[in-house]
Amino acid sequence: MFSASLLCLIWGLIEANRIGWSNPLTYARLIGGALLLGLFVLIERMQQRPMVDLQLFKHPRFIGALLGMFAYAGCAQVMMTFLPFYLQNGLGFSAIASGLGMLPFALTMLICPRIGARLASRFEPATLMAAGLTLVGSGNLLSAWAVNSGGYLPFALAIAVTGAGAGLLNGDTQKNIMACVPRDRAGMASGMSTTMRFSAIMLAIGVFGALLASHTELLLRNSLSAQGGQWLDQTRGIASRVVAGDMAAALGLLPETAHSVVEPLARQAFVGGFSLLLLVAGLLALLGALVVGTLMRNPIPAPNAISASA
Repeated sequence: MFSASLLCLIWGLIEANRIGWSNPLTYARLIGGALLLGLFVLIERMQQRPMVDLQLFKHPRFIGALLGMFAYAGCAQVMMTFLPFYLQNGLGFSAIASGLGMLPFALTMLICPRIGARLASRFEPATLMAAGLTLVGSGNLLSAWAVNSGGYLPFALAIAVTGAGAGLLNGDTQKNIMACVPRDRAGMASGMSTTMRFSAIMLAIGVFGALLASHTELLLRNSLSAQGGQWLDQTRGIASRVVAGDMAAALGLLPETAHSVVEPLARQAFVGGFSLLLLVAGLLALLGALVVGTLMRNPIPAPNAISASA
């Protein structure tokens, strides 16, 4: 039921840009996903030995730890998928150069777990989780500014901040989830942690991808309209191919005489859409820092309290 719920939700988000958000199929998929998720909860409540102990969700610290994992995966880890698209589509890097261009993110993500391990003896987990998500949010907001300003150096510095936040969170997220459950339920907690991580990545790709595609198409349509309205009927096809990283295929939809006009407009539209994506991801991470930092300041639930509630 849980997997089917994710399938319907992500299917609805991805297809909504193609068939329209007002299409009945979009509503059916999204509502179906919500209903299947509710059915999953109902089934789990009926089991004597549930796969997910829903009683754990009575404890604010456990909820905060799960939300920390969700925010980390959805606002930081997923950026390793999206950021190279800007290097290719926005700055015109080759695929290999885009991989090398991600080194600032990778290096700080590699270094900062060592720093986090030293800070763990001095600061509470809530403080470190909030600090990590704050760095992720700040890095995404700086990246949104950098893509609008142009050039690789500002972008490299911005993604280094995001990588630092991801490195500070990496490892601590699962450790904090595991600390909230008795030892005999460690397997269930580990499974919930991994499920939360991959669910966040999948949903973030669906949501951010839909946001990027729709805003890029909107900006490109406005730009083409300002140019006299030519090639408006090709806007969706061009935008979808540009977002996918295939500028050559996008230009292949147009006569060769239009390439010099449409290509800069398509790149500009992509940059605008990508900036919005980063802005939303940054604000969500900062909101996550506030919520997670608040919830995780609650005490770890005592094992006997969990057993009694079960």
